[in-house]
Amino acid sequence: MDEVLVTGGAGFIGRHLALLLHHQGYQVTALDRVGDANAAHGRQHLESEGIAVVEGSTGDQALMRRLVRGHRVVVHLAAPIVGVQQNLRTPGSQADALHDATVLASMLTVEHRLLFSSTSDVYGLHSVHYGDKPMAEDDLTVYESPSVSRWNYAKAKALSESVFACSAARTVSVRIFNAYGPGLDYPQARRVIAQFVTAVFAGQPLRISGSGGQRRAYCYISDLVDGIGLALGHAANLPVGGNLAVNLGNPDEYVSVHDLARLVCDLAVGGGFVAEAPAIERSAYTYSEPFDDTWSRRPDITRARRLLGYEPSMGLHEGITRVLGFHAARTSAPTEPWNKEPSPWRL
Repeated sequence: MDEVLVTGGAGFIGRHLALLLHHQGYQVTALDRVGDANAAHGRQHLESEGIAVVEGSTGDQALMRRLVRGHRVVVHLAAPIVGVQQNLRTPGSQADALHDATVLASMLTVEHRLLFSSTSDVYGLHSVHYGDKPMAEDDLTVYESPSVSRWNYAKAKALSESVFACSAARTVSVRIFNAYGPGLDYPQARRVIAQFVTAVFAGQPLRISGSGGQRRAYCYISDLVDGIGLALGHAANLPVGGNLAVNLGNPDEYVSVHDLARLVCDLAVGGGFVAEAPAIERSAYTYSEPFDDTWSRRPDITRARRLLGYEPSMGLHEGITRVLGFHAARTSAPTEPWNKEPSPWRL
């Protein structure tokens, strides 16, 4: 079996993928800077399962050369920053991420397979041009003015896809649509579901940017990592130097941000996690710059179904209930680890 390197391996997606690969018998190395409490939580979980964690940065070229030489399969999930607000504040970090991707691509050989975690953000102003049409891999992409730093992240991801597609390796770029699940951004909430659930247990209002009419499709973590595993397997069948871009997400679990907040509150009360739902505050804040945040971001997964046999199955009600359960367990037993049985896919 091939050895697998997972960059960003202590992150939310990285550690779930690393654990699944480990349970399947693969020798996994997780590389992570372990620079915050969330990554430290992930590192503890990985090491408790016997997975090797290398503390370091993808910007350390000597380290990366050594790791890439020793692993024929590379999953590049590492990101400098998580969260829209954090990206708005530090647009230069995306230039660093693109540089690291370019250097990594130059290290790959025809013996390598690489999976790159891209994003639904690469579709840019999709709703302006396509309306409510689900986002498909071959749709045209248009961004706002370069002065709107919101789009630095999307542009860097799109350029990284191109860089890896031109490398010597067989590569797949998976465009991820709103992954969530137990342990998302724990203990520091940065993304929407983690922020809402954290607010519920703190008895604080659920704060929404703007009207909350933005619509998103949410994909449970086990469905996502199943798709990543299928994509890695498909990469082995590509021709030398071949590449593929593919959406991974759940188009059926598609709601507005306001309706998502209401669902979190209803499930928290209905499930007995809290006695009373906190308030939901629309227009509680706005992002620091204006940008198109009104589109309906839903994946067209026709390609993933046809090429990978991919089919997400976890419903949003059950998935959020599991997230609530995770947080409830930590309220009474903060160190109790959460684990999930491995899925049946193979590389």
